[in-house]
Amino acid sequence: MHETIKLNFTKILYFAVKLVSEIKKGEKLKDYYKLFITLLITSSLDAFTITEDKVFQEIYKNPNNQNKKVLMIYTAKSCPQCAYMKEKVFKEKEVSEYMSKHFVVMEKNTSTDELPQGFNYFGIPTMFIIDKYGNTVDTIVGSARPKDFLKIIKNYSKEQ
Repeated sequence: MHETIKLNFTKILYFAVKLVSEIKKGEKLKDYYKLFITLLITSSLDAFTITEDKVFQEIYKNPNNQNKKVLMIYTAKSCPQCAYMKEKVFKEKEVSEYMSKHFVVMEKNTSTDELPQGFNYFGIPTMFIIDKYGNTVDTIVGSARPKDFLKIIKNYSKEQ
């Protein structure tokens, strides 16, 4: 599906540029407009929600995770801040213990993974705190030191 989304986006971009160039030429746009709208509609059909994500579904099949929230982190291989969060912050003892008690971490690589609909990002790392029904509780953008990150996530524990 990831290839389909890329392919549809490429087609949409091509026809958007074509539409603009035809508008500048003053030519009739009826056929281009119909094709552009069709591509927009079909590309949105490829999108999926977080509750349709196989990893998300597996998380909540585990009875031990029923009262936990998901912390979905958008990362990329070339992101030093992402590596810092995963290798330093998440592994710091107090953060790790707290997270394992209240959260399940789900990682999505923005370059290679299919990203669920409705979870837009402007930069990475971006972390989404999601309840078991797929609702976004909050979004955390950027990296933080362990103690600061712990303060942030304590606002979203199951007791809240």
